Amino acid sequence: THLDTVLADNYLPDGGNLEQSFNYNHGELRELAVILDFFGDDLPPFAEKLRERIAARRAIDDGLRTPLGGLPQVGNYSDFTGTGKDTWSTPEAIDAYREYRQKAGKLPQPAPQRYLSKGYPYSGYYAMRGGWEITDPYLFFMAGRPQSGHYMHDSNSIQVAAHGRHFVVCDGAP
Repeated sequence: THLDTVLADNYLPDGGNLEQSFNYNHGELRELAVILDFFGDDLPPFAEKLRERIAARRAIDDGLRTPLGGLPQVGNYSDFTGTGKDTWSTPEAIDAYREYRQKAGKLPQPAPQRYLSKGYPYSGYYAMRGGWEITDPYLFFMAGRPQSGHYMHDSNSIQVAAHGRHFVVCDGAP
């Protein structure tokens, strides 16, 4: 009963969460999948709703994934703001970057989708891209509503990536 309530009250129709954060909502996605796997073939009544929520959230992750992998960093500290190192200058640099992300358990570079731009109006997330390669231009825009649990100043935030580098990211620790 409680999980039915959580699934109904905490998720938006386009797959987003009421708590607008990319730093730990992806972990929640993994936890929902673990709950579903826990039941094996003896599925409870909420299983179909749970499957729908997992699929909708994965679709958001696929649509918003940056060319370098991972999700946008608006409103959260970013580990790539100060490095300035390119990942595109040689095939070896690209391979080393991908290997680092895989070892660190981070989301990989996105798989090409049938679309270039995508909007999630309930969540307030929008991504525009020139393609699906690591060097393609990418713009993320967040126009979400303030939520009670996450009052960070990230509405109207942007993130820009191009040429295998992040150029504009959110504020955070230097």
